[in-house]
Amino acid sequence: MTYDQKTIPPILMEWALSARHHIGVIFVDKSTVPSENIGALTQALITFYDKYLSLEWTDVVMFLSPTTR
Repeated sequence: MTYDQKTIPPILMEWALSARHHIGVIFVDKSTVPSENIGALTQALITFYDKYLSLEWTDVVMFLSPTTR
């Protein structure tokens, strides 16, 4: 999981072009789930985990969304 949407995407693109795999990446946008709002971040991660637990994560890239529970 990372808030870094500037340097990580080019790395992932480079890896994809060279057939290098990764364990999966979850991007978080500071404007939708602020890093200083630990409660919202925790809730979003729990909801995300519950929803995507069985997903095969190799090479998957997704965005974390805010949630209301």
